[in-house]
Amino acid sequence: MDGDALAAYCEAVARYRDCQTRIKEDGLTVETAHSVAEHPSLKELRACLRVMRDFENDFGMRHRSRAKPGI
Repeated sequence: MDGDALAAYCEAVARYRDCQTRIKEDGLTVETAHSVAEHPSLKELRACLRVMRDFENDFGMRHRSRAKPGI
């Protein structure tokens, strides 16, 4: 396993958890000057999930990725 890739995965997990904390504290929505909008951390949380899933597939951490030939 590539150490830099593992570090990047860990960073994505840490960012994901930070987003979860902010959303839990603030709620799913925020008030803007003109309306109520989705919490900005939700976008970052979704991006972290995509990165985490990509790394998990690369590392063979997900069932589907382990089912591929050669893993």
